[in-house]
Amino acid sequence: MRRIVLVTVFASLLLVGAISNQSFGATGHSYVLEWGEFGFAYDGKFFKPQNLATDDEQNIYVTDSGNARVQKFTSDGEFLLSWGTNGKEDGQFLFPVGIATFENFVYVVDEKQSTVQKFDSDGNFILKWGELGSKSGEFLSPKGIEVDSNGIVYVVDTKNHRIQQFTADGEFISSFGKYGFVDGGLKTPVDIAISGNFIYVSDPGNNKIEKYTSDGIFLKTFDYNFAGKSITPGGLVTDPDGNIYLVDSINQRILKIDSEGNTMTVWGTLGNGKGKFLQPTDLVLDNLGYIFVLDSAYSKIQKFQTPFVLKIQEALAAEQAKKLEELAYSEESSEQEAESSEEISVHEEPVVLDTIKPTLILPGNIVIEATGALTTVDVGEATATDDNGIQLVVNNSPRMFPLGSSTVVWTAIDNAGNSAFATQQINVVDTTPPSISLVSDIVAEAITPFNNIIELQSPEAHDIMGAISITNDAPEFFSIGETIVTWIATDESGNTVSTEHKVTIIDTISPILQIPEDIIVEATSSDQNEVQLGEPTATDNGEIASIINDAPEFFALGDTTVIWTASDSSGNISTGNQLVTVTDTTAPEISQLEDIILEATSV
Repeated sequence: MRRIVLVTVFASLLLVGAISNQSFGATGHSYVLEWGEFGFAYDGKFFKPQNLATDDEQNIYVTDSGNARVQKFTSDGEFLLSWGTNGKEDGQFLFPVGIATFENFVYVVDEKQSTVQKFDSDGNFILKWGELGSKSGEFLSPKGIEVDSNGIVYVVDTKNHRIQQFTADGEFISSFGKYGFVDGGLKTPVDIAISGNFIYVSDPGNNKIEKYTSDGIFLKTFDYNFAGKSITPGGLVTDPDGNIYLVDSINQRILKIDSEGNTMTVWGTLGNGKGKFLQPTDLVLDNLGYIFVLDSAYSKIQKFQTPFVLKIQEALAAEQAKKLEELAYSEESSEQEAESSEEISVHEEPVVLDTIKPTLILPGNIVIEATGALTTVDVGEATATDDNGIQLVVNNSPRMFPLGSSTVVWTAIDNAGNSAFATQQINVVDTTPPSISLVSDIVAEAITPFNNIIELQSPEAHDIMGAISITNDAPEFFSIGETIVTWIATDESGNTVSTEHKVTIIDTISPILQIPEDIIVEATSSDQNEVQLGEPTATDNGEIASIINDAPEFFALGDTTVIWTASDSSGNISTGNQLVTVTDTTAPEISQLEDIILEATSV
C-alpha cells in the first residue's frame, strides 16, 4: 500500500471545521464505482489480486498475484498498462503481494521469491533485493510494504515476525518487532501504515493492530472489539488526520478508527453489491480523498468517497438511515450500535437476540484431473442450518480453476446476520503425460570417422496444459555406426513421454589411394632381383584399415605388375597398379684371351 498525503484544499477543509469527525459515519463514504472481474491474462481481469497502491496522479496499481503481474488503472478503472510474467528473472514474479509508490517509483513485494523489486511508474525494472532467510535483508514470506515521506522503505517480513527498513535502493537500515502473543509481539503481520511519527502494523494472527514510534518502539496494542466484533485486520492506511482505515476480512467490513483505536466509522456487509464484500484484502486512499477497496474473492475494486471529498452537512439522524440504504451500507446490529456509539437510524422491530452462528456443512475436498489450462469443476453444494433460518449461502468459486490447489470460501448468513465460514480445497492435478510424434530414422554419409554433425529434426509434442520442454540425449558429434537418440517431452507437472530414433552414419566411399610411381630397375639377377617399391598413401572419410600389395619377394627380368589394395573400416577398397620393370642393359663380360703363336705345320 501507499499512503498519499491529501491535497491542501481538503486539509484546509478540516482545519476550518467544515465537517466534524463525529458527523462522518458511514454516510461520509459513499459508493462511486467499481471495476474488475475474474480472469486470466486479460486486461482488467484478476486472479487472486492481493494489494493496492496509488500515486500522485491518482493512478491505481493492483498486484494481480495469481496472474503474476501488476496492473495499472486510472482512478475510474480505465486500464493503462500491466507488467510482469511468471518467473524468477528481473521484472518477473511468482506471487506479487504488497505494493507501494514513492515519487515516480513502484515497489513490489514477491512473497514466494522473498524479494522486493523496484520499477518506474511505467513498469520498467530498476533493481531488486532480498532472498529467503532470517538475516538482515532476508525475508520469509514478506507481504506488506510502505514508503515514508523520506523515502525509507518498510517491508513487513511476515514469517520472521518483524518490520525491516531499507533505503530506496535496498540497503538495509534496521528492523523491529518480535514473535509473540502479548503486547508488542507479532504472529503474522501483513501490512503497515505510517502517520507522522507513528507506525501501525496489522497482525491478523493475533487479531490486533500494533502501534509503534517511528523508531520502532512499541507503544500500544489495539486488540479489543471494534463496533461489537473482534477484528482480523488486513490492509490498512492512514488519512491526513492520523485516523486509520482498515479492512476486516472475516467480517466483510471497513473500519475507520482514530490513532488511539477508537471506532469512528464502520461500513460493509456480506454480498456482491455496492458497498458489500466477500473477502476484502486491502485498501488505499488517494490524494483527492477517494478510498479504494480490493475484494480478492470477487476480483474487483470498489471506489468510495470520504469526508474529504463529499462536503456533507452535519448528518441528521432522520436522513442517515435513508442515506445508508442509498449507498448500500448495512445496518449495524443493536449490540454494534451501542459499542460504536454511532447514531444510526434503523428499522425498529422486536427481535429475539441471536448470536449463534449457523452450522455450515461443505462438500468434500476435490481432486480432479486437469482438462486444460483452466478446468471446469463442480464444487458441489453446501448446506447450512440455523434455528433462525438461513438468509444466504455463497462461495467465491470461479467458473474454472487453474492447475494446483485453490481454496473456495463458503459463507453462510442466518437471518440474524450471524455468519459462518469454511473452506473447501480444490486440487486440479495433471497426471496425463504429453503426446509426442515419432521421429524418422536418419541415415547419413560420414564426413569424418568420429566428428560428424547431424541436424536433428525435433518431434512435435502436445499437452493439455500447453507448455512443454523437449530434450534429447544426442551427442554433439556422431561416429560411424548406429546411435540411438532418445527424445523426452516434459510438461509443467513433470509428466514425461519419450520416443527413440536411430541415427546411422554410413561409409560407402572407397578410400583414395596414392601408389608409388612405376619403377624400372637394372637386373642384378635373372630372377632374384630385390626391388624397393616405395610408400603408398591413402585417405578416407572413415578409417583406413590396411594397405597391402601382391608384390613377389624377388622380381624376375621383365615387367611385373604389383597390385596395391587400400581397405577402410567399412570394407570399402581401392586398388592401384604399379609396374615394376627389371631390365638388363649391361653387356656380358668376356675374358681377354692370350695371343697365340703357333709354328706352321704346312704352307
